[in-house]
Amino acid sequence: MTIQYLGKANDGWEYELCEEGTPEDEGYQYEYDIPDDVLRREVELTFPRRKITLATNVAETSLTIEGIRLVVDSGLMRESRFDPNTGMNRLITTQISQASATQRAGRAGRLSAGHCLRMWSESTQRGMPKKNTAEILLSDLAPVMLELAQWGVSDVRELRWLDLPPPGPTAQAQELLNELGALDQELRITEHGARMLNLGTHPRLAHMMLKSVEFGLQESATLLAALLSERDIFRGEQRWDRDIHKRMEVLAGNAKNSRADHGAIQRIRQQAKTWRAQLSGNRDSSVEAPDHFDSTGVLLGLAYPDRIAKSRRDRERRFLLSNGRGAHFSHDDELALQDYIVVADLDGQGRDARIQLGARITRDAVYRYFEDLIETAESVRWDSDAGRAVASIQTTLGKLVLEEKPAQDISPELLSRALLDAIRQAGLRILPWPREAESLLERVKFLHQQREAFPDLLETLALPDWSESALLSSLDKWLLPHLGGLSKLDQLKQLDLKTILLSHLEWSTQQGVEALAPSHIQVPSGSRIAIQYTETPPVLPVRLQEMFGLGETPTILSGRYPLMIHLLSPAQRPVQVTRDLASFWENTYQEVKKELRIKYQKHFWPDDPTTAQATNKTKKRM
Repeated sequence: MTIQYLGKANDGWEYELCEEGTPEDEGYQYEYDIPDDVLRREVELTFPRRKITLATNVAETSLTIEGIRLVVDSGLMRESRFDPNTGMNRLITTQISQASATQRAGRAGRLSAGHCLRMWSESTQRGMPKKNTAEILLSDLAPVMLELAQWGVSDVRELRWLDLPPPGPTAQAQELLNELGALDQELRITEHGARMLNLGTHPRLAHMMLKSVEFGLQESATLLAALLSERDIFRGEQRWDRDIHKRMEVLAGNAKNSRADHGAIQRIRQQAKTWRAQLSGNRDSSVEAPDHFDSTGVLLGLAYPDRIAKSRRDRERRFLLSNGRGAHFSHDDELALQDYIVVADLDGQGRDARIQLGARITRDAVYRYFEDLIETAESVRWDSDAGRAVASIQTTLGKLVLEEKPAQDISPELLSRALLDAIRQAGLRILPWPREAESLLERVKFLHQQREAFPDLLETLALPDWSESALLSSLDKWLLPHLGGLSKLDQLKQLDLKTILLSHLEWSTQQGVEALAPSHIQVPSGSRIAIQYTETPPVLPVRLQEMFGLGETPTILSGRYPLMIHLLSPAQRPVQVTRDLASFWENTYQEVKKELRIKYQKHFWPDDPTTAQATNKTKKRM
């Protein structure tokens, strides 16, 4: 005899006895007393446990899971985005689109009616993007650019796209492929690039496997490539071990690990076998194979030459990558004690990326196997503490300084660049700024800021951006050519900054600046007063008496921009600030005159300032 589930009544669960059939639900053990009209005995009931399914964006696909009746949607998703500045993917948490919200809600109604609880407001829903950003706008484009090169396409604009690949990631991908030898300088595919493409994996891994033949490391390289393409074979707490070489030992059969994912191991070995069958070529007898413990690091370096890293030797377990980015270990790890490592996987968030997987490599192995990436050059920097230039001979791999030795002599060009370094550290204030140079600088900055407000006046002027940040970032262009022969900071006072700045303005632009934003303006007394462009609106500080007889506020920009007038007492102290001189004469002057007449009895204070003669003298001198 079996029991059939009827439903839930107010006083509990209801069941009935039936001759055939099985319980609809299974899972819990439940004791139930048969009603009085049936033989009383204990019956075992089974029905399902409630389950919580934590879903990724896979839940937005057509995948159907039975038993889903309720969806709780956070409105967030983790998205992988490629950063061309670092050459790395990083996971970010971002808001989903309206399309994703609709798709997620549909999970609750696949097989029957259900409910969706959205953890945001309706107003937020209306402000969410309509659809997700196209993946091509967020992804690493190196595989795509290699395929396009195979077709003879070097410029993505030659093709018609639903979404045009962005220029930054496109340029970064082509630069990487050129570094790996897959593209030549004209961005055409090379024979090596064609062989990489045939392996059907990311160009980094394909390059590593092809180059491994020279060292006789095909087996290790194919296992490593397959490992990097598969999920981590270590499980549980072992995943905190960041050393990928230990995983390679398990794959190669040199170490046992009962807690490893044996299904993943088999898949990795099978894929590695497939790739080995595609590799051809002979070992280079002139190249010595790396030490066993260095082999994984050398192979990783072939795939990720931009992630060879040197320890900063601090307590935070930080490293500097050869691409200039910082990286760190989030906890103590054996790899954190190494001088050099190669990073295979990292989380690109935060000031320093967090190292997820890597392998050790010795300094000697870096010199031996990456000689083509190492450069030696003279370098000069400014030592602000010593107040002088310090020269050295640096051996570098990308942004990594492998070795540095003092240099005896400093070339004039490098000495000039050291002075630029000092100016960048101290700021533009370290330069000599006479009044004329500063006035020119401020006037050009003012006009540049007014371009949108007065396009008809300013659109024809070739006005540069002379903000402090722009000038500091372009010191090489406008200042470096004028530093020849200078070696000390106090020699900077020899610079004629006004002439230097004028040399970077076209003649028509110089004329336009003088006409639209003059350095001085002549007031009724005959004095030429300097306009201060350091404030917006620009300020004309002038003694009140010198403005007698002037009915309207002085202007610039062809009469369309009134100046801010700072009316001064005979002691050069402000008594009124206005952009409406006529209103001041009419409404405020009489009150101001009473006070000034008492304090400055020797000066002329007429009853009608609009008809009086302007003066910069006392009554006696008048």
